[in-house]
Amino acid sequence: MRLPRRILPLLAATTLAGAGFAAAATLVVASTGLGDGGTTVTGCQTSSLTFSHVVDSSHVVKSVTLGNIAGGCGGAVLSLNLVDSSNTSIGAATTTLPGTAPGYVTLTIPQQPASTSVADYSVGFTQ
Repeated sequence: MRLPRRILPLLAATTLAGAGFAAAATLVVASTGLGDGGTTVTGCQTSSLTFSHVVDSSHVVKSVTLGNIAGGCGGAVLSLNLVDSSNTSIGAATTTLPGTAPGYVTLTIPQQPASTSVADYSVGFTQ
């Protein structure tokens, strides 16, 4: 009978950990933050963005231009993240878009990562 007494706390801990993962899976992203409700959220950017970056003679990324920004994103804070092949951030920049989104914006990348290291871009809009 000692075996079940040792297993019972382990089983309880496993069950609670599983409940924690299930609760985390119900979080939804809202335009103004993170919440656990069931609200449907629509983003300001519904079409694909375009990206181009400027490199200098030493092949580092100096700036990134994002194009095709929707007009509905005016006034939003735009966050850009450059990641390498292991999805690690190697450069980032943030700006607030004017009240009427200009369609494109150029962000200076202070970290100036090597252009060959940039595997992908990640963009977020917060209104």
